[in-house]
Amino acid sequence: ETGIAECEANAAEIVATLPNLKIVYVSALRRACQTAHLVLKNHPNKAEIEIRIEPWIREGYKWSAGVPRPLEQMKE
Repeated sequence: ETGIAECEANAAEIVATLPNLKIVYVSALRRACQTAHLVLKNHPNKAEIEIRIEPWIREGYKWSAGVPRPLEQMKE
């Protein structure tokens, strides 16, 4: 429940930063799909956003996916 609360608390910032979002690639992992849903459920373009669930998107020990970065850095 903490993760859900954190996601919902940050969703408004993500939506404000990405107002013209057209496509989202999401891992098939349950928590990734849940996060995408929580972030996008109130997006003003929700009906027009294409969500692609891709099984090849995965976490890996050699990647930095587990290290959080500020949203501004992720947009680069």
